[in-house]
Amino acid sequence: MNPTILAPVDFSHVSINAAQYAAQFAHNIHANLKLIHIVQLPVVYGEIPMLIGNYEHIVDEGHVQMNALVKKLKHELGEELNVQFEIKTGSPLYEISEMAEKENPLMLVIGTRGLGGMERFLLGSVTLSLTKESPVPVLVVPDNWKFTPVVKIGFATDLQKVVNNTPDDVIRKFTDKLDAELHIMHNDPNYHEYEPVYMQEGLLLDTMFARQKHQFHFLHSTFTEEGIISHAKKNNLNWLMVQPHKHSFFDEMFGHQHTREFVLHAEMPVLVLPLP
Repeated sequence: MNPTILAPVDFSHVSINAAQYAAQFAHNIHANLKLIHIVQLPVVYGEIPMLIGNYEHIVDEGHVQMNALVKKLKHELGEELNVQFEIKTGSPLYEISEMAEKENPLMLVIGTRGLGGMERFLLGSVTLSLTKESPVPVLVVPDNWKFTPVVKIGFATDLQKVVNNTPDDVIRKFTDKLDAELHIMHNDPNYHEYEPVYMQEGLLLDTMFARQKHQFHFLHSTFTEEGIISHAKKNNLNWLMVQPHKHSFFDEMFGHQHTREFVLHAEMPVLVLPLP
């Protein structure tokens, strides 16, 4: 059975670009594509919350736009592209997470960087929330990033308890399916990777991915996120893969404002793996 890729769409430029990326990726790996559009119903809150306006018209317009998008994708990639769509009403975060839980897709593909200030805030908020709440990997695609075959994937690690904290089965699923090289990156400005405990963690990772094409990169940037992104760009990595977990620098990153900068401003698609 072919895997499914789930791509939320709000019809902004950035989400259309992400949907096109998802379609090209699905076509490349012979996967199914499912587009989802969530209509947030306008509600006025008082003693009794009430819907306002003609929301049926909003849903109908969503169907018109989605049919046009499907037609466009099939025109670009061919009728053999297996693409479906669904339109639901409710909270984008809840509905998308619920669908991911129910259908267990290979991953979600979602865009970032909207055109306007409010659009950017709303889309960025949903994107960041999904990276924390989604039960499946979330690929965050920067605005205007165009698809190229994925042959090199970067994986950032803090070399802390790698046996417990590394989702090696998920990582192998992607590297094997794509026949991609795995570039394992660790940043430490103090060169701690040469200490025995860190060397042991590195050897464990080496054993973990012994059957995959992989190599290590030890970085020494003062700023972890900038060092990792810069290295990924310099080495033409197609994806940057991160695994948030407790008691690591990613746990700190995903709990502070500069996390937003990392996910929203990375210069290549970022695959955020589910929290363990």
